[in-house]
Amino acid sequence: MEVKLSPELEQKVRERAGAHAASPSDVVAEALKSFFGPDSMSIDEIGDLNRSIDKGLREARDGQWIDGAEARDAALQRLKTRRNG
Repeated sequence: MEVKLSPELEQKVRERAGAHAASPSDVVAEALKSFFGPDSMSIDEIGDLNRSIDKGLREARDGQWIDGAEARDAALQRLKTRRNG
């Protein structure tokens, strides 16, 4: 399959790929997995997600915050690890 992106989207994909040492194809695949992911989540995965959200809310109430960029990078790494193994 071949997909044509606008120049603006192509640049964003290239920037994201460079920032995360990934290929442009990997970036697009991750984006599509995120887009379609909620439709294909199992009951167990939804339960895990809800428990993670509850834990995060408890930590936030207790003043346990982390930097947003650090949290995003850690989440992306967990996703990458989860999907690769």
